[in-house]
Amino acid sequence: VTLSFYPDVDALVAKHADALLSGGRNAERSAFILGALRRRTALPALQVALKSDNAALRKVGAWAVGFIASEDGVELLKPYTEDPNATVRAEVALALGRIGDRTTLDTLEDMLGDANPSVVTRAHSSINRL
Repeated sequence: VTLSFYPDVDALVAKHADALLSGGRNAERSAFILGALRRRTALPALQVALKSDNAALRKVGAWAVGFIASEDGVELLKPYTEDPNATVRAEVALALGRIGDRTTLDTLEDMLGDANPSVVTRAHSSINRL
């Protein structure tokens, strides 16, 4: 049964991926929506968000990848465990925990040595989640 008011999720993913890739002022919002839609097809656009010069966009991109909770996201996130911005690193730690892939245990344990207490707390929380 198709409901006329039910949105075409694939079309929403495409719309917000395009908005994110255009780099406009709504890029963070689009990254958030892509995560909320929880579709693996959003991962390529979110990879672009993770590579952004904008730390806030990288943070939302990490959140979104974690919220999609696909093991494909693990390899996207790992390089950002050493992001220069502690807020991004903390979100990456949480995202790895949300994905729930036990292969991230060593990465999360390495994050326990981070100089920022928020990163350490979130890495610890994610380890407990695994």
